[in-house]
Amino acid sequence: MQVTLKTAPTIEPIVSEERELKRPRRSGIYEILCKPNSKVYIGSAVWLAKRKRHHREALLAGTHYNKYLQKAWNKYGPTAFVFSVLEYCEKERLIEREQYYIDTLQAADHGYGFNLQPKAYSNLGMIMSEESRLKLSAAKKGRPCSLSSIQIEQLRERMRGNLFSVGMKHTPETRERMKLKRKGKRPALGMRHTEEAKKKMSEARKGVKLSVAHREKIAASHKGKKQSKEHRRKLALIQSKIKPILFPKIKEEYDKGIVTMKDLAMRYGCCAQTICNIINNKRMVC
Repeated sequence: MQVTLKTAPTIEPIVSEERELKRPRRSGIYEILCKPNSKVYIGSAVWLAKRKRHHREALLAGTHYNKYLQKAWNKYGPTAFVFSVLEYCEKERLIEREQYYIDTLQAADHGYGFNLQPKAYSNLGMIMSEESRLKLSAAKKGRPCSLSSIQIEQLRERMRGNLFSVGMKHTPETRERMKLKRKGKRPALGMRHTEEAKKKMSEARKGVKLSVAHREKIAASHKGKKQSKEHRRKLALIQSKIKPILFPKIKEEYDKGIVTMKDLAMRYGCCAQTICNIINNKRMVC
């Protein structure tokens, strides 16, 4: 097959001051070009826009796995690098096409490129063994954070209000540690609500407050009973903020690849796990 270099219509700085537009999920081969020395890094990705973001974040943080690319970045600065899509192709052909460009552009030769390996490979579909995961976990324990205090604060700001943590359940060990940490501390002791706050709380509770006797009666009636999976599913659907009639629309929007689960969760006012369950035809959780 005859291929012309840089046929895909995206040649742009890897770091831009303007907010980037969201792009559909597309797989293909990309190039990172260092303009001062004309060296290139060739890679492949199932989702090109996401891979570009990962490269940018790692290079800005100074933690990129490719030491040659990181050194060039530190020397010349972000404005010296350009990200280009060389070719769009199916994910089954990524390795084949990546190898073609590595050979054609001599990207593994350190006189011409930044690639560490002369052969293209992929971790797509690879499942790590339990032993490998434990080794990686042990290797990272106790390692000091390489981020600066400014970067840590920026990360903290980004994570605030992250809907992926909504509905998250802590393990018994984590709950016990949190309990011990808070033991003896009473931060709300002596705090008094304003009259406006009291009025708001009163209005919010009207019509839903139950007497002690009523609560005990309900608890006694449910004691020892287990709800069926079908019954729990129906209850979750009734209590969900998203009506079933919207499920096909949500799936269609996600399949286009323009929005993420987090974006859909913020749009419909629910947690990301709910969107994930809708897409995968699972039971609702919130």
